[in-house]
Amino acid sequence: MKKNILISILLLQVLAVTSQQWIPDPNKKFALWMGGNGYGNSLYAINDTLYLGGAFLKIGSVNALNIVRYYNGNWYPLKGGVNGSPNSFLFNNGNLYISGGFGWADNKPGTMGIARWDGNDWWPVGTNSNCAGCYGTIEKYDNKIFFSGSNMLGLAWGVIAWDGTNWVNRCNLPQIQLLKGFSTDLLAGSSPIGIFLKYEGDTSWSSQPYGGIYGGPRKAEMDTVNNLLYLGGDFNWVNINNNPIESNNIAMYDGFEWHSMGINTPLAWSMKMYNGYLYVGTDSILNDNTVINHIGRWDWNDEQWHPLGIGLNNWANAMEEFHDTLFVTGGFTTAGGDSAYGLARWYMPDTNCAFLQPTIHTLALQDTFYLDTGSVNVEFFNNNAYANNWQWNFGDSGTGNTQNPTHTYTNDSTYTITITVTEDGCTKTDTAIIWVLNGTGLQEYTKEKLNFKLYPNPTNGDFTIECTLPQNKKGKITAYRTTGSQLGEHALESGFNKFIMPAGNWKDSVILVGVYIEGRQVMVEKVVKK
Repeated sequence: MKKNILISILLLQVLAVTSQQWIPDPNKKFALWMGGNGYGNSLYAINDTLYLGGAFLKIGSVNALNIVRYYNGNWYPLKGGVNGSPNSFLFNNGNLYISGGFGWADNKPGTMGIARWDGNDWWPVGTNSNCAGCYGTIEKYDNKIFFSGSNMLGLAWGVIAWDGTNWVNRCNLPQIQLLKGFSTDLLAGSSPIGIFLKYEGDTSWSSQPYGGIYGGPRKAEMDTVNNLLYLGGDFNWVNINNNPIESNNIAMYDGFEWHSMGINTPLAWSMKMYNGYLYVGTDSILNDNTVINHIGRWDWNDEQWHPLGIGLNNWANAMEEFHDTLFVTGGFTTAGGDSAYGLARWYMPDTNCAFLQPTIHTLALQDTFYLDTGSVNVEFFNNNAYANNWQWNFGDSGTGNTQNPTHTYTNDSTYTITITVTEDGCTKTDTAIIWVLNGTGLQEYTKEKLNFKLYPNPTNGDFTIECTLPQNKKGKITAYRTTGSQLGEHALESGFNKFIMPAGNWKDSVILVGVYIEGRQVMVEKVVKK
């Protein structure tokens, strides 16, 4: 009888750790204390260490002032800590950089708002990094560390960068909450100000990148497996094919176009990818009155938010994946109905390869192509850069096995394109349909007849384009990455056109330049950057 009871208990334990659940903390090892309950503001994982920042004097039984690290199953203070809340972390060249609303780190002078931890002690960044306005995020870009906020050390507004020796890239922007790298770009945003920007080099920024959102982001998250960008903030629309589509406070960009994530999401306080799904900390109730209790998981299969059990009883400020577990911190005291003081853990294994989401795109998102000279080349793009292999079927018995192939069609027809991607033992398939038609009048649009010139090529910076369009014809020239996502665009009028494409700050070594007339792609030129 005792043996049967023991077996039953063991089976229950196995089931508990293999299904989705909030992990109980009966010994309060993960509880934040500050006289009463403490709370967390930030989480950051690097290698085998998890860093936590917030407002607390103790975690579990370990004394720590507002910042702590978790390593090998134990919590450790970072010397004297900081006398305020760290909002952002970045690890670079053996050092942990932090920013936030603190007055000092370990009572060291020059460490207000920005400080550096070398593994043993706290230091200012440079000789003095006192910065009352440096409460935004930190991001590494172009081998420099970019900080965001409002008044940046009295040297800049919105954004400033540290190159290891000096403060550089002293921008003049409004308040910036968010910095995020995506592909080769650095993005910035501010929800209160309602701006979304892309860095163009030095102190220059352009507005509404990738066609834009109608408002400003305050949070961003990258799906690095599928090259997807998620934004959360204060906006209600995204621009899809030059049409505004409702997407309340959260949206996804796949490198080619925006995707709406519905109209039911309140403000996103935190965001994190975990085992193939986007998790968001938000309000207790969605706009359609669905109870989600401050945290939810988005599923693209049904395009809906799903609660995490009975959720949290208050807000979630930050999330981080660490050792295949989602750590969540904020101002709550329960998670899944159990006590959880400011820090909780959610476990949900990926049992259906949810992390892999292949897609098919064509240059400029075209689905119709023309046989202007008896054949047409179609460039295809897949979003899974780190896959083990790609298997393409182009619908005409042709196949390919590279990530971004070009295929030549010689017959007019409707073709179903299929890609099968394998990564880490998982295999997924996506399909797309294109139409290849007999061309009408496109034979006049050759490189020679358009007097098309692009120089210098190769180039080490900007390049010049000349192009002559027939009378009463209009078009455009668009520059793309080799992954198919857009870099820049310039309108073409009938007659002679000459302009400079500002490619100096683009990080790409190869650029595709497409010429479009009356909405049709007529030629593609490759540009090499040294």
